[in-house]
Amino acid sequence: MQKSKSTKTFPSDSKSQVIEIKNNRNSSTNVTTSIKLWKEYEFSSDQPKSFELLLSPSVKSILAILEWNNSNVSFSLKLFNPSGSLISSSSPIRDFYIPRDSSGGIYFSSILFKQENGAFYILPIKFNVTASSVFINEKFSKTSVYKEDDIGFNRTILFSISILNNGLSSVNISIEKEMGFLNCSSDVSSFLRYNVSYYPNELSSNTSDNINISISIYTNETKDKQCLYSGIIPINLTEQNGISRIFNLSIQYNLTNLLSISSILLNNTIISPPKNISISFVPKYLGNELYDGNETTANISLKLVHLNETSYTLIPQIFYSSVLFDPARSNYTYIFSISNSLGGIYDLYIYFNHTNTLKGIVYQGSSVYHNFKINKEALKANLISPSSLSLYPSNTSYIKIEVWNYGLLKSNSSLDKMKIQEDCAYYSISFNSSNCTYSPSSPSSEIGLEINPNSMCEVVWKIKASDKGDSKYCDTKISFEGLWFNSQPFTIKIKVINTTTPTTPPSTTTQQNQTITISNIIRNITWYQVPSLIVLEQNSTNTTFVTVKNEGNVQEELIFSIKNLPINLYKILNLKLTVNPNQIVSFYVTFNGSGEIGEYSGEFEISTNDSSIKLTKSFKLKIIPGYQTKIYVNKTFNEFLERFVELENKTNELKSKGYKTEIVEQKLSLVLEKLNQLKAYIENNDYYHGYLLLDDINEMLNDINSTFSKLPKEEVKIDWFLIIGVGLTVFGIGFLVYLFWPTESYFDHKKKKFVWKPEKRKEDWFKKIKEEIKKLKPKQTS
Repeated sequence: MQKSKSTKTFPSDSKSQVIEIKNNRNSSTNVTTSIKLWKEYEFSSDQPKSFELLLSPSVKSILAILEWNNSNVSFSLKLFNPSGSLISSSSPIRDFYIPRDSSGGIYFSSILFKQENGAFYILPIKFNVTASSVFINEKFSKTSVYKEDDIGFNRTILFSISILNNGLSSVNISIEKEMGFLNCSSDVSSFLRYNVSYYPNELSSNTSDNINISISIYTNETKDKQCLYSGIIPINLTEQNGISRIFNLSIQYNLTNLLSISSILLNNTIISPPKNISISFVPKYLGNELYDGNETTANISLKLVHLNETSYTLIPQIFYSSVLFDPARSNYTYIFSISNSLGGIYDLYIYFNHTNTLKGIVYQGSSVYHNFKINKEALKANLISPSSLSLYPSNTSYIKIEVWNYGLLKSNSSLDKMKIQEDCAYYSISFNSSNCTYSPSSPSSEIGLEINPNSMCEVVWKIKASDKGDSKYCDTKISFEGLWFNSQPFTIKIKVINTTTPTTPPSTTTQQNQTITISNIIRNITWYQVPSLIVLEQNSTNTTFVTVKNEGNVQEELIFSIKNLPINLYKILNLKLTVNPNQIVSFYVTFNGSGEIGEYSGEFEISTNDSSIKLTKSFKLKIIPGYQTKIYVNKTFNEFLERFVELENKTNELKSKGYKTEIVEQKLSLVLEKLNQLKAYIENNDYYHGYLLLDDINEMLNDINSTFSKLPKEEVKIDWFLIIGVGLTVFGIGFLVYLFWPTESYFDHKKKKFVWKPEKRKEDWFKKIKEEIKKLKPKQTS
């Protein structure tokens, strides 16, 4: 925003405020500087202005002139001696740049006067920027309006955008190009028309209004071209001081062939297939007209995606190939069925399209219905042990499988089975153990499992090598029967190493209490890429990823979580992942800035299903101030400066009345340090640390204000010894005058006045003084 009038403070009259400036500790002298009181002085940035500041260091009187330089909007300092000669001139000592998009309000700065001996004084300067501040649709001095609609229609769209002036002065508004075109980005011959039907000619301070715009769409001008149509409406703003500026209102209008799908209803959201399901929804054009089915042909398709295993999809069977329109409810109903599929929670995707046969336009839309539930079990097996094993003759190893139930019902051991098949003369496979309910009680090559929803169990098969082997692998297959995600069996290659010389085989694996240690299984999950600091503004979001690598030789099922962080500050997009050996996978997290400004500590945690591996990594989430908070920090800083000046003036007033203000002066000095620190943060755009300072400064200012009522007055010390001494001296002099005052006199006619009679003076004055003093001495007794 263009600079307007500002308020500068400078000397006002002959009264002076005496401020004592103390040197650094290494100096032994003090310097007193007389600075005149200030008044507010209005000036415009179109011409230089100056004011005088009378400095009186030591015995010299120096005149300092601060000039306002319009070219770079700065202050420069010139010093003159009492005779008027220029004794020094400095380059600008402080630059004040007010951007064109700045808000109106009070701005503070300061000038530091410093002498070579270390004496200094900080002179604050206040600017009251009265420029207007215009917001369009809650965006500061700029905006972009985006609309969507469908091709194939002639219509006029009306809309309004809000405009707010929260500055300190009014602003005049004019739009020269009230009518114009929005052109297609890919075809200049296709266009829309716009018309600005209303806007305020003047917007007063702290008032709001609207700009009304209409968009006219004609198919003969758009040629039903799917395209992004855009244009610029320049808006002229003129402030009270005559300064003008322009910002461009960008309008983008997207014409497409899309439909919206809303009001999705199902007659049953928890089903036990096979069962018919009724689904109804309302298709609309983007202009909000209902699709009525006239002169068109329509098609619908559905897809179900399992939330735990997104690669698993179902395509329901739809019984009706045409739309069943219900005029009473303005919706469309379809009947579909789901076969005996896996249970769990699904997203139901709806794909709808229709062709307008008269216009030759195909319209299409899609939507998703969440939390569609199928009341069945759904088992997923993961091979934990390696898919290739080598054993020495007579040695033993194990095949370990992990099974999850991602369904809504407990699995059925008579239906949901795991089978193992081996056809090799060099080893044998037998059931070893499982930590869930199974049948039969002594499985051989087949086992049925009962697993609760969202639970996991382990199944272990034992491999016993024969006393001889050859160089070939034998394949062992593990297949699944029932409701399993695993459509293909696991294939495990096993070889018994042939040895003709005595060899000490590696130690065999052992199992105790269902805890298995396998010599040739390596399980190792490592961090690959982990953020240590996530920074986001208030009320914004930041999606980041945490990446791990499987350095082992077995497949792992990983669970991701976040510890020690408020749950409202994040959302994990994928809680579980399967990672193969030497594979890198990522977990995604969306953080949001809904919390208080500050730094939060948290931990990323990766663990396996059996909790045998657990990794943690600390991180910081830092929420920094957003746009509105930055405005608040600037405003509060200005208020603090005003309060500081008031407290400083009150301190000087009390000091002149005899109050002891040393403690207040010390506290003011500490506040000034904090204010300078806050100012530095604002100038460096570090509003995070600046915001954190506000409470401290406010408490310090409140503490100073409460200290005033407790200030004692200076004690008047009476030196009684001095008073007694002075009194005795005066008495003595009076007594001597009395003793030697002549007792006789006569009138001398020649001198025309009374004079003493010399002939009466029979004794020497000094002799008489001695005698009188001797009389005052105490008498000696024998």
